[in-house]
Amino acid sequence: MVTQTLARHGGAPPPRATVGATLRPGHTVVHDRVIQKIVEEASAAALGVDRSRVTVRISPAFGGMAVTISSALPIPPLNDALAVAAAGSILERLVETQTSLQRRISRIVGRDVTRVNITVTGAIVSEQRRVK
Repeated sequence: MVTQTLARHGGAPPPRATVGATLRPGHTVVHDRVIQKIVEEASAAALGVDRSRVTVRISPAFGGMAVTISSALPIPPLNDALAVAAAGSILERLVETQTSLQRRISRIVGRDVTRVNITVTGAIVSEQRRVK
C-alpha cells in the first residue's frame, strides 16, 4: 500500500497529513464586530427602520447570547384610523418581532440567542401621501 501511495506522488514521500493521520475539519472564527453588524441589520429590517437608528448590545447569557436592541418604532399616522387598526398594538408587534429576531439571528449567526430585549426610544410617524 505504501508503494502505491508513493507512486501517486511521483516517488516523493506523501504529504504529512496523509500518513497515518485522520484529517480533522478546521474551525471558523467570526469576530464580535461582524456579529454586531449582522444583528444591527437584522434588527433594523425587522423593525422597519434605518440601521443608523438602531443600537444593539450583545452579551453572553446562559450558554448563548442575549441581544438588547434600542430603536425608535415606526407607527402609522394617528389620524388614519384604518392604518392604526391594521398595524395592531405596539406590544403585539414587539412580541412578534422579538420571536422572529431570535430565530433569524440564531440561524444567521449559528449561535443560540437566549433572549431578545427591545427598548422603544421613540416613534417615527410615517408621512401620509396623497393619492393623485
